[in-house]
Amino acid sequence: MSQLAEQISKSIGLLSAVEAVTNRRAFITLFSTFTAAALLFALFTAVAMGFLSNGHYDLSKITGGIGFLVVLLVAMTGISATGFLLNDSIRGREQRTISSSLILALATLPRVLGVMLMLFAIGLLLLLSVALVLAICKIPGIGPLLYAIAFPVCAVVLGASFYAMLFVVSLHGPAIWEGNAIMRTVAVLGAIARQRLLSVIIQSILLGMLVGLVTSIIFGALLAGVSSTSLLSLPILGQGSGVEMLMGLASHFMGMGGGNGAGYATAATFGMILLLGCAIVAPALVALSGSCIIFANVTENLSAAVMEKKLQGAIDAVRQKAEEAKRHLEESRNQLAVANTAVTAPAAPSSTYLCPKCNTPFSAGDVFCGNCGNRLG
Repeated sequence: MSQLAEQISKSIGLLSAVEAVTNRRAFITLFSTFTAAALLFALFTAVAMGFLSNGHYDLSKITGGIGFLVVLLVAMTGISATGFLLNDSIRGREQRTISSSLILALATLPRVLGVMLMLFAIGLLLLLSVALVLAICKIPGIGPLLYAIAFPVCAVVLGASFYAMLFVVSLHGPAIWEGNAIMRTVAVLGAIARQRLLSVIIQSILLGMLVGLVTSIIFGALLAGVSSTSLLSLPILGQGSGVEMLMGLASHFMGMGGGNGAGYATAATFGMILLLGCAIVAPALVALSGSCIIFANVTENLSAAVMEKKLQGAIDAVRQKAEEAKRHLEESRNQLAVANTAVTAPAAPSSTYLCPKCNTPFSAGDVFCGNCGNRLG
């Protein structure tokens, strides 16, 4: 069996990602952090809109920016903490507590940002390299010949890089959840992109289909359950026929209702939000668990030492060039300072004197002039 066939055969293990829905700690962690992010979003939005309605545009923008960062931080922390819990379960390790996973998620957020920055720098460097190659193809005479070779090469490189960014970069989370540092994570992702890109693409597509299937099942069951419960509960509450009460409940959902049914409508609204939150969290758990499974599959017997060594060498070379440029800049600055000092410094007093009789120079301490014999002093 070839390596690719072996990797694809392991994709059957993606079906076990559905078990993530039954992981109580992971479910509670993701649901609670998503709920907190939603509440914070609503709070900051209300405050920002209040500032905006009172004409405080700058305060509104600042509040909106701070709110966005806070909500993003809470959401990323929840996703990362859930990933640690799911990865422990997939690897067969003892599952950590929710609090410890949240603390670990906060501690590793700088790694996530560092990996994102490094991948962005690599992508930017790739684009600049392709632009440089295309600029070389503007050479008169041999330009079209060079372009005939550069065009297919650049197309393949950029196409493969696009798919690597689309599928492989999403595995940075499982790489960090496995305990890899920034450099090691980028090296592992690079090795996956070079050696097992096709396997990652196939397994990612299968995972997407699985998540779509789970989502359709959950929301289908939710729609059926909500409709049936509404049709049964409204007539029992004595509010009229089922269809009329369903329309009345919908009006209460939109804040248009009142009277005795308002309390039931509020309770139903709360329950509906709770159900929607659970329905959203369940497919998210399957997606996170599937990503961990894919990472475990494609990194088995994968060596990233060569890629890590190349990355470290490239970083060391950039750092060395930066230090050399800094040293040259300091030397140039020192030379300029010395030149300015030499220009502005007063002339040193002469150590020689002139004979008053023949104007022949003589040194301090001479008694007679060496030219005319005149007595000095």
